[in-house]
Amino acid sequence: MELPGLYPPYAINGFMVSGVGASPHDEITYPKELKEKLLDICGGYMIEIPYTTSRYSRPSLFLTDIMKLLDQNEKAIDFLIRQDVDIFVGIISATDFAQHYMWKFLDSTHPLYDKKKAEKYKPAFLQIWQRIDKIMGTVLTKVANDTNILVVSDHGFGPHKQSFYINSWLESEGYLVRKKGRSELLAKLQLLLSKIIDKTAILNSELPTLFARKSKKYAKPFLHQIDMKRTMAFAAYHATNSGKIYINTSSESPLQSSKDREKIKEQIATKLRETCNKLNMEVNIYFASDIYFGKFLHLAPDILFEINNFECSVHYKFNKFIHKTVPDNPNHSGSHRINGIFIAHGPDIKEGTQIQRAKIYDIAPTILHMFGLSVPDDMDGRVLTEIFREDSEPARRPVRYIKVSEERERIKDRIERLRRERRL
Repeated sequence: MELPGLYPPYAINGFMVSGVGASPHDEITYPKELKEKLLDICGGYMIEIPYTTSRYSRPSLFLTDIMKLLDQNEKAIDFLIRQDVDIFVGIISATDFAQHYMWKFLDSTHPLYDKKKAEKYKPAFLQIWQRIDKIMGTVLTKVANDTNILVVSDHGFGPHKQSFYINSWLESEGYLVRKKGRSELLAKLQLLLSKIIDKTAILNSELPTLFARKSKKYAKPFLHQIDMKRTMAFAAYHATNSGKIYINTSSESPLQSSKDREKIKEQIATKLRETCNKLNMEVNIYFASDIYFGKFLHLAPDILFEINNFECSVHYKFNKFIHKTVPDNPNHSGSHRINGIFIAHGPDIKEGTQIQRAKIYDIAPTILHMFGLSVPDDMDGRVLTEIFREDSEPARRPVRYIKVSEERERIKDRIERLRRERRL
């Protein structure tokens, strides 16, 4: 239920509800008729709160909507968890929206901190978490006694205090060149349209969600402005907690040899460090080849970086400044951190054990093992065997792996057999 990016929903042996990135106006469920049930049970259905829009310049409206979202989450979970399934995955994104929006009320060192507003809204932040805790408590009372529960998050949170505009910086250093003329005018018109939509959203609560999935369309004008024949590097659409730079490898690129591209990559990293030092900021820079591996490595950004332990956001859009000492958007005062959450509870789980060095990609193989399934040999991560009680079935059973190539052949053979039997 509500896995971000899960759109459109597809047929599975169970049910599926789309999450952040989809619009409730679309077909968001499998089976299709599940949507009407959720609308009826929940009294409407919100997927996300577009907190960065002008509609939420008033915190009171944000708090009203996030409590409405949590009410609907609880009703949906209460209904879906009672279905006859082996595994239920439910995502509550309100924790993300609340921390992005409300961090300036929690942190007295934040540049947007206002003592009076903090005294007014900080208690409401606590109430949001108490509401989520109540939902978790309801889940614990509804599931069977033999159910194991995992509570996980793919990131943590912290303050967002400054802003850095990477494409503007690349342009100022001569690595990026913009086109002039019609494409520049088109980009300005698209930017104006996105601002009109944002302002109109104040009057219509449905507009932010209606246009949520189209946001990338309005984020693309800068790509049309770039002159690829003269540009050596650029940043494409990305989340703002860190920066991602691509070296231009197109057929039009002025960098036609791998040697030239490596030279420019090193040069950009050096100049970026120098710029951040001048701005009294600490930057950590990584090359994709040093931190990623696998057959899709070529799709990764060539340079990745974070500034001030993620306190400075990095924006791909152009700005007349390369750096600001405040957040780019006052409604976005908190940002992601690298450490997430992993909590396990249930009859097979040890009590009071702290897990060391668990990683996000350990979760999938751990769940497969809990269900007695083999782990594909090309899957990253490991089974967190240390979470299980010594006398539990998952602890006694050895972890099994399966060769992906063999599994593919087995599936092909089964498909052919079903076709011969005219069952497919």
